[in-house]
Amino acid sequence: MYSSDIEKNDAIAASDKSNVTTDDEFYNELMDAPPEFEDHLIPDQCKDEIIGVEHLVKCLNYRFNAYPIVFMGTLKQALLEALSPKDVNERRPFLIYVNNDKGIYTNLFCKQLLCNEKIIDYLMNNYVLWAWDVTFKANEQKLNDICSNIFRPWTNEKQFNASLTDQYPLLISVCRDIDGEYLFHRLIEGSSKKFTVTEFLSCLTQFKDKFFSSEQQYEKAKEEAKQQALQSLFQSRHIHHRSKHSHDHEYLRSVSMFPHQNYKDNPYLRHPKYSRLLSSDVGMRFNQEEMFSHHPPTREEMMHAFEQLHMDSDDADDEDDDRTPTVEHPAPKFP
Repeated sequence: MYSSDIEKNDAIAASDKSNVTTDDEFYNELMDAPPEFEDHLIPDQCKDEIIGVEHLVKCLNYRFNAYPIVFMGTLKQALLEALSPKDVNERRPFLIYVNNDKGIYTNLFCKQLLCNEKIIDYLMNNYVLWAWDVTFKANEQKLNDICSNIFRPWTNEKQFNASLTDQYPLLISVCRDIDGEYLFHRLIEGSSKKFTVTEFLSCLTQFKDKFFSSEQQYEKAKEEAKQQALQSLFQSRHIHHRSKHSHDHEYLRSVSMFPHQNYKDNPYLRHPKYSRLLSSDVGMRFNQEEMFSHHPPTREEMMHAFEQLHMDSDDADDEDDDRTPTVEHPAPKFP
């Protein structure tokens, strides 16, 4: 090999090395940063979610000259933004990015994937992304407190532990199963999953498809639960109306806000899926207020319900009027 070829290869190698950011260089860059960015993405003991997220985005932009479109609000607001639209097709899959500067893969992930132009564009058009930093112990506890108020129960195995640095960075996808329980999938967990840009885009696309499938099944189950509850209400009302004419039975109100004792025997409502969907003690998953605030009954549904009640009442009265007279129940006498 000629000396000119050796010099050329050395120049190429030197050029390649110059494009790689080493840990020492990254540390030096942080030391040269302005005071507000010199430590971490979120200041220690940050009490305000919005201030923390805003600081995180500014730091990402300073470090990598680019940043993903992060939802500038609280975690709860971001979750509602993703899941609250009535039309399933208008909802968006939800991601939580958890940064830890002590993770050895954190810098590389942010530079090559999270702040990549193609990834930024795809996330902006298809996802709702929320982010937090747990480099400081106080901010780790803050994130666990936030999640415990939203995703109940926030069990020990779900909690974030910043001391396990090999698990960071974390990119967690959130969706709901058929009974409204939140499911969490770790798309990125430390250096265990190193994707190329193409592979990462494929991963995001696959989860997006899974998300919409889960939401459609969830809405179907919720509608079935609501219909079963209405049907049981009509049946209990019909039983109460008949009971007031029964012989040797206690008189009951013809219309009651309380279900008949047979209500609990309904096999559909005994199923945990329906009991959870209609229960008010399920946190943010589903409650009675949600049925009317996000899915209010239409005028046609209300009219149909009242017509059904009226028809049931008339039918019961007609049956009572057509009853064959007996000694115990003689025919009414009119003047």
